[in-house]
Amino acid sequence: MAVHLSFLLILTGLTGIHSITTVSKVSVRVGGSITVPCLYDSKHINNVKYLCKGPRWNVCSYEVKTNKPSSSGKFLISDDKKQRVFTVTINDLTDKDTEYYWCAVEIKDGADLKEYFHLSVTAGAPSLYVAQQEITGFKGDSINIKCHCQNSGERKWCRLGGSCVTRSGSIDGTRVDVSARNTGVFTVTLSGLRTESSGWYRCVKGNLQMPVHITVTEKPTTIAATSQITTLAPTSKPVNHTSSTAEQRLSTVEVEQQSVSVNLMVFIIPLSSLIFIVTVASFICLMFKRHKQTTGDSPATIMGEEEVTYSTVKQRRKTSGQLHRAEEEVTYSDVKQRKPTDKINEGPDVKEYFHLSVTAGAPSLYVAQQEITGFKGDSINIKCHYQNSGERKWCRLGGSCVTRSGSIDGARVEISALSPGVFTVTMSGLRTESSGWYWCVKGDLQMPVHITVTEKPTTTTSLRTTLKPNPESLYPTQVSEEQPVSTVDGEQQRVSGNLKIFIIRLSLLIIFAMVNLFIWFMYKRQEQTIVESSATTT
Repeated sequence: MAVHLSFLLILTGLTGIHSITTVSKVSVRVGGSITVPCLYDSKHINNVKYLCKGPRWNVCSYEVKTNKPSSSGKFLISDDKKQRVFTVTINDLTDKDTEYYWCAVEIKDGADLKEYFHLSVTAGAPSLYVAQQEITGFKGDSINIKCHCQNSGERKWCRLGGSCVTRSGSIDGTRVDVSARNTGVFTVTLSGLRTESSGWYRCVKGNLQMPVHITVTEKPTTIAATSQITTLAPTSKPVNHTSSTAEQRLSTVEVEQQSVSVNLMVFIIPLSSLIFIVTVASFICLMFKRHKQTTGDSPATIMGEEEVTYSTVKQRRKTSGQLHRAEEEVTYSDVKQRKPTDKINEGPDVKEYFHLSVTAGAPSLYVAQQEITGFKGDSINIKCHYQNSGERKWCRLGGSCVTRSGSIDGARVEISALSPGVFTVTMSGLRTESSGWYWCVKGDLQMPVHITVTEKPTTTTSLRTTLKPNPESLYPTQVSEEQPVSTVDGEQQRVSGNLKIFIIRLSLLIIFAMVNLFIWFMYKRQEQTIVESSATTT
């Protein structure tokens, strides 16, 4: 009996009935997207792969093929021949997308290979989901994957086409620990990552699975981390040059604030010390002039003339949603001024390319502004306008991504698409660590956005919003939601206003003192005239 059973299993493997491996049932929220991997046999690397939709194989309809992409962008398919996995992505999910789907491989002489999975689209939170399907880790390090669940059943962590772990164990040499400390979520920890650990896995809870793709890369060395030219696909977080400049400018403002406090001492000086008052006024006027020079817009005074590189020229340029050739032109002289420290002393330079597309009309993906400022603890909204198709995401440069809701470095991220052609990213509970570069992602396009998080001002903000409109006012009368006023600039304007008020008061004091001196002088002269007249009479 055992011999017959072994023979049937061998025959089943030879016929290739189960040569496609995928998930069996997934659950996704309305409006979201899902990527499902389909593992196939190595002998079908060059075959056409496709996705078919329908409750039964003989009545299903073709949705997308590797040799015939979908024009609507609703369905996307890609084939990784090295990993022997083709993935299908379904975007903008609705209730009508709840159905059986078939991963299939086209066979010229014979029946096509197929394996189905069931997709359930829910109005509320899915029964099993993860914050993001794409996770990146470094070789030798550890990563955590949180699987949120609302259903019952055994929890597992499985490799696609490989083994599973229910509590602790190893998969392909990587240590796996599954823990459930909180209700409704279990955490999978992969430690001692290896290059072979890259690939597709799945969270399993009961009869539901959620695919997760893990990419393991080499850990960057010290030289690469300090000298790498960061673009849209880095492996380390960029250095925030803006924060250091802002700290220098803020320290200048604090020095100016200390000089303004002198006006509290001026009014207790006796009128006989006018020379000292004039000296103090001259000193503060000199400081005011220096303050204006320090906080000007010249790159030479802020960055230093030798530091005007390609990145600073590009960063100081304002983006208006449509790229103009005249504004975006960067000459060779801009690039060649890069300091020698930008090169790696030993070995080839670290590099990464990006493609810039200049369009006559509206770009396929753009934002109203690339520089956004928010206050610590508050929320900001970023509207990403698009005309192309594909999955929408919000990613941190060198960090993680969010497709619908989740968190990045402690800040809550929500992505909503209430209007066609635009999706809104809301970051709430901002922290100081939230400052840095992010990007809107739609399909294969990205748009970088820089976010600066500062401390919330106390008095300055209320004054800006209550004053009546006045073109000559020292403070702006409106603060746009997507264009918040920088804290440093606000402090500088407040200092300038205090200096002007102080100079006006000082001028009035000097005039008052001069009038008193003139009256005293006239009184003394009149008194002397009376004495002389009395002496003559006597």
